[in-house]
Amino acid sequence: AIDGIGGAQPPTLGLVPQLPALPTADQVRQLGKAYQGIQIGSNAIALGKAATHNGRGMLLGNPHFPWDGSERFHQVHFTIPGVVDVTGVSLFGVPLVVIGHTRNLAWSHTVSSAWRFTPYQLTLVPGQPTRYLVDGAVEAMTPYPLSVEALQADGSLATVDRTLYTSRWGPVFTSVLGLPLFPWLPVQAYALADANAENFRYVNHFFEVDRAQSTEELLAVLQRNQGIPWVNTLAADSAGKAFYADISVTPNVPDAKALSCAGVLGLVTQPLLGLPVLDGSRSACAWDIDEDAVQPGTIGPARMPHLFRDD
Repeated sequence: AIDGIGGAQPPTLGLVPQLPALPTADQVRQLGKAYQGIQIGSNAIALGKAATHNGRGMLLGNPHFPWDGSERFHQVHFTIPGVVDVTGVSLFGVPLVVIGHTRNLAWSHTVSSAWRFTPYQLTLVPGQPTRYLVDGAVEAMTPYPLSVEALQADGSLATVDRTLYTSRWGPVFTSVLGLPLFPWLPVQAYALADANAENFRYVNHFFEVDRAQSTEELLAVLQRNQGIPWVNTLAADSAGKAFYADISVTPNVPDAKALSCAGVLGLVTQPLLGLPVLDGSRSACAWDIDEDAVQPGTIGPARMPHLFRDD
């Protein structure tokens, strides 16, 4: 959604207000196909003691992240005697092993199918495209004026100025993966509520996992931090326990709320993609709160899946 956030600009004043058009089913299916087409899904197999000759656990991790480019993996081995001894892979900007093994625990990750965001449909004040209604009251978007140096066609640099806007629900955006399903019209706009926008708990998570020695300990780390942004976790340990979990940062939008709070676009995206598009004009359409959730508005660990097996 980066391009859709960076390119979102208010409609020109003076235009005749447009009524929002319901996207076609084919347009929405294109979004689903585009997500599938990213092909960043990974594979992992965790074996327990009943499936190995020596009765210990065994793990195959086959993450589909690249070994080159800006998001590439690089191999690391961190050792502080008596404190941490972990080997595996890391990503730029993450000073910890994100997939790897300690002496007694190995783990890997695969992309989870859960959506990590929900668009909110904003009802705009007529003639004021940066002001919107919530429970009948007017709220102003927060402007963020930005200036960046951009390379020009002749090789020179020039300053580009742009103002981006955010709402109580998140930044205004117009597209995902280049698909313009979220137009900013004189009467309507869309904001992106991102469950991971301020999630830095993944650092705590991996700091603890890099010292963990069992699948039970791994489960406790997952539940305590809820810091995994968007992946499943598979693991095996030297005691022969195989483990799976999807205890990750996921918006808490029950099916009933997705239906009762559906915006115009949500009437199409929910049945076709399982993606709620919620009504931003009602505060009651905010994400639900689970008492055990570390981050309000996400699904608590008690309602997220995990499984131990010996095979």
